Amino acid sequence: MEPGRSTSSTDTFKVCLLGQQGAGKASLQQALAGKHVDVSARPTSNPTTVSFNHQGYRIDMLHPGGARFRSRAGMSYGRAHACLLVFNLNSPATFEDLKKEAEQLLPHDEEDEPSSQHLIPERSILVGAQADKEGELTYSMAEKFRREHDGMKLIDVSAVQDFNVNELRDMLVEVCKASAAAMSKEIEAKERANDAPNQELANEESASKQKNDEGCCVLQ
Repeated sequence: MEPGRSTSSTDTFKVCLLGQQGAGKASLQQALAGKHVDVSARPTSNPTTVSFNHQGYRIDMLHPGGARFRSRAGMSYGRAHACLLVFNLNSPATFEDLKKEAEQLLPHDEEDEPSSQHLIPERSILVGAQADKEGELTYSMAEKFRREHDGMKLIDVSAVQDFNVNELRDMLVEVCKASAAAMSKEIEAKERANDAPNQELANEESASKQKNDEGCCVLQ
């Protein structure tokens, strides 16, 4: 049995998408889910969830919509198994806006403990969308940003031409599996920490009882 497949709760992975309107998030969702990519559809600012299965896992992708919807959508980046940071390869503006938003959500230093509102580099994949179009490429800018955040991954895709879409599915599953394993360890560590005071108290009570029993024996 693979790590992370021990219980049914790990069979479903939660993935969030982050990126500016027009970056290609909706088309990417459709392509990853194996649906027809409607290039004529207007960019959406409404929250949407698209699901698909890959390698025996279910992936639930949440597109939180525009900024005014994100708080209502209850986005918890740190609790997601992965986050896709989507930008348009031919629009430096979409990358710069994404970078600014991502930097606000990333932990700011090594002592800044990740929370449910933090992006975690190891669970983040930079996705350069619309690789089928010619224009001012921003891949090198994204590569520099990736190198600055250890563990972050980067891939360019074309939803329309199905370029690197399956490779992204594979990458997404691997990131989610690693995240699920890390989350399980975090839960176990917290449970051990919570149990430690109770165990210490039990040990003290046991030692006190043993001492009292020894005292009774001496008096007899």
